[in-house]
Amino acid sequence: QETLETRFENLLSQTDGKIKEFLQYVFRENLKKDFFYWPAAVGHHHAYAAGLLEHTVSVADLALNMTNSLEESGYTINKNIVIAGALLHDLGKLKAYRMTSVPEVTVGGAVLDHIALGYEMLAKLADDFGLEEKTKLHLLHILLSHHGQREFGSPVLPATPEAMIVSASDELDFRMYCCHDALKATSAVAPISAWNNATQRRFWRTE
Repeated sequence: QETLETRFENLLSQTDGKIKEFLQYVFRENLKKDFFYWPAAVGHHHAYAAGLLEHTVSVADLALNMTNSLEESGYTINKNIVIAGALLHDLGKLKAYRMTSVPEVTVGGAVLDHIALGYEMLAKLADDFGLEEKTKLHLLHILLSHHGQREFGSPVLPATPEAMIVSASDELDFRMYCCHDALKATSAVAPISAWNNATQRRFWRTE
């Protein structure tokens, strides 16, 4: 847990200007405390205490590494927006789930889902902070589009380099978690996993 919190703070420290001030405004006091404790789901991936933090820092690290690599290839990417978008993309899970002895879905989570809840939360936080409208719109777009496809729950598709990076990083972390979890039940004798409904595939243990 301490390592995850350190990774989170390190990612936040790599932002600057109004984006950094806004992230510090969002992740303060009770919201930060809850964010560091909350599950990322009730099933499929990171469905345990601090699962949201673990998933978030993994997505943000992947997104940052992807950004650095793409910049070396000549692409222009706003690193501030990538980090902020990655850290904020699952903000709505604070209202979609609750952590008792086990992760549970809330009524809002069941009937609205975390993307809609996150949009409402982020829009209000941005307005209360006084975030510049274009920056607010870009971060809201990342949050709305981070599932990548409409059939996966995103009302819009990623339409900026930053949104595509966050979406790709979110999907990769989700699939890697599912793969790692499924392969725990395999062996050298039986190297193919059971069918994984979340990713619609079996996984292969190659070691």
